[in-house]
Amino acid sequence: MKEIDIFKIVPENFFSLLASPNKMLYMRIISIIYSSVQNGLSYGIDKEILVDEIEDYLNYSNYEIINDEDEQIANNRDKSNSLIRRLIECGWIYSETTNDYKQIINFNDYAITILESFIKIVNKETLEYQGNIISIYSMLHSEAKPGVVIKHVFENTKGIISGLKKLNSSIKVYMDRLTKQKTPEEIMEEFFGNYTSEVIDKSYHRLKTSENISKYRPKIIEKLNGNLNSIEFLNVAGEFFREDEDLESLEEGIEKVKDIIHNIVDAFDNLDDIMHDIDSKNSKYIRAAVTRAKFLLNNSKDSTGLLKGILEYVSKEYRELELNLSSDYLEEITDIFTLYSYGYIDEASLYIANEGKKSFIPSKMKKQAISEEDRKRRLEEFKEKQKSKYSQKNINEIVNDFLGDRQNMNASEIEIDTIDDFIKVIYIRIYGNNILSKYFIKRGKTIVIKNGFSFKNFEIWRK
Repeated sequence: MKEIDIFKIVPENFFSLLASPNKMLYMRIISIIYSSVQNGLSYGIDKEILVDEIEDYLNYSNYEIINDEDEQIANNRDKSNSLIRRLIECGWIYSETTNDYKQIINFNDYAITILESFIKIVNKETLEYQGNIISIYSMLHSEAKPGVVIKHVFENTKGIISGLKKLNSSIKVYMDRLTKQKTPEEIMEEFFGNYTSEVIDKSYHRLKTSENISKYRPKIIEKLNGNLNSIEFLNVAGEFFREDEDLESLEEGIEKVKDIIHNIVDAFDNLDDIMHDIDSKNSKYIRAAVTRAKFLLNNSKDSTGLLKGILEYVSKEYRELELNLSSDYLEEITDIFTLYSYGYIDEASLYIANEGKKSFIPSKMKKQAISEEDRKRRLEEFKEKQKSKYSQKNINEIVNDFLGDRQNMNASEIEIDTIDDFIKVIYIRIYGNNILSKYFIKRGKTIVIKNGFSFKNFEIWRK
């Protein structure tokens, strides 16, 4: 991954306005400019019009500007011009003069990109997983140029993975926020209000139902593996990337395409891990919310209720007396209870006693002679043992024997009389999409039953 050297693109003082005492005002002025240029042909606006709009806002809001540059500002119009100058100095906007001597204020391109990210954060926009996944599926089955297809699919895949990771992170944020809620009402309001509307309804529910990625994933992976095995596709796509990224040779372009396809397939294969983590955090959040609410609602006289009462009393006293939690203590509760630990060790314990160090006395090893016949016998046994292992190489040889002179065959044609025969079919299916395989597979839908063994049929093709 390239280093994120953002200051090669944006000025070093670009973010200084957002860290200044007037940050809220600058953000409001940037919003006014952005709103004003939405309906134009470019991200530009006449400076006089912009000054009028900023002046109107200052008159209406009566905002007190904190002057950190010892600049004498007489009125709101001068303030408006001063704010525009500061935005230009920090690289948010720039000024240009037209042929009729009008000054136009424009956003810099990078400022628009950053500002649109701010808007997405504020609006809590979520990714349309289904839109991206359907777009990937449609592009792979379109007649578009292979290089364009792979580039488009790669960008959309990154978008899906990024969206899922953002959803995963957002649940963690709500988990942290849960500990700050003081009453059962606040916890339930957070859970049924913010969490349900912003996480469950917006993303999680759709991800598990209408926008379930697993619906299209098998066909997408199958198509990508087919492209990976197509010399014509790789050549055309490789030439596209050679020109697009100014690579030195077609071979480099082809390797680039292969790397991208492998990354896409790996990303789709790893989706289950991300989804599992999201499910786990969602369940954990729900349990934590319910448990915390039940604890706060507990007014019984059992051990949980009594413990809650003690903690509430201690917390209240520490706040009112302004005590230090790490060094101060309440004398009135020190004798209420005592915490201590105990244990014992017997022959059934997991503890392993330390036997102490033992001295090591080196001794000469006895050389064991082996006859030539015994040596040959052991080598033959080792070779036979290696042949019985279902390695990538052995499976390639088995498939080659099955195919013979043919280009392809169905897995249902393989004779299955023993468990060993069935294991061969399983390994052929497992290694089918491996880059080192001398063959590839195409999935079928029919169920094959042979001598008590059943599996979903598939085609075996020689590469």
